Amino acid sequence: MINFSDYELFTFPDQLAGELQQQSDRGLAVLGSAGLEFLLEQLLRARILDRSDTSQLFGGSGAFSTFSARIAAVFAMGLISRDEHGDLQTIRKIRNRLTHSVADASLDTQQNRDLCQKLVLCERLFAPKVIPFAVLPNGQRGVPLDPTDFPLLSAEELQLPDSTNPRVRFAESIHALARALTARVTATERATMPQEFEFPEEPLALSLERLIGSRETLAAKREELEQRIESERARLAKEGRALPAELLVPIDRDDDRMANRQLDLFIAMARYCNDVVRLSRESHRSNVPNTADG
Repeated sequence: MINFSDYELFTFPDQLAGELQQQSDRGLAVLGSAGLEFLLEQLLRARILDRSDTSQLFGGSGAFSTFSARIAAVFAMGLISRDEHGDLQTIRKIRNRLTHSVADASLDTQQNRDLCQKLVLCERLFAPKVIPFAVLPNGQRGVPLDPTDFPLLSAEELQLPDSTNPRVRFAESIHALARALTARVTATERATMPQEFEFPEEPLALSLERLIGSRETLAAKREELEQRIESERARLAKEGRALPAELLVPIDRDDDRMANRQLDLFIAMARYCNDVVRLSRESHRSNVPNTADG
């Protein structure tokens, strides 16, 4: 595993962008995708448990060994946004087209142009590569102490230049995604190992705790919704209007009460069974003679 320092990780997107400038379209797709694939690995490693045996996940036929698998994994874990996922998938498709077909070795084919037009982060996250220094009171250029003296860029300078050019869009998308993934790596919290269950009643006790909590949350949300509907009903009544028909469906309280009674019975029986196991275990433990005292 390559361990990046914070500085190396921070500068990686710009270093990658520099490496891509002189590449052919196919080289741009291959090298750019490899850079993103590497950052996806860093993001996954930042999230999963810090264990020595995780290398098998990324090599050979491991679960995270391919570009597509890493994209799917980080999205499923909630580590990237929807648009980041969409742009990564589009770049993966373009890379595959450029590497697997001689006829499609250019970004300028119609199908590749159409795919490049689907990329969104290249425009939304675009920022100029060079920011000019301000003119200081002594006539020299530098960074003012007062932000109100900072130079302001024009609207044109803040927009992606030549935005219809597929190569420009593709290369800038690689850079934007590299910066986004770098940020995700630094912000991701590592998963922690759950505590081991020590006694047979503990799994069910934990499940019941979550079940009761979810039930209480659902009940609170339902009560809040009913209050909002009633408030809206009163407001519309003052204006001589009524609620939409779909909000006037009566709530079957009898069904609610029956479902709640069944759930209460299930929880009570589960607690009873668990308590019997716990109390029996504790009773037998207290009756075991202490051999150290004998």
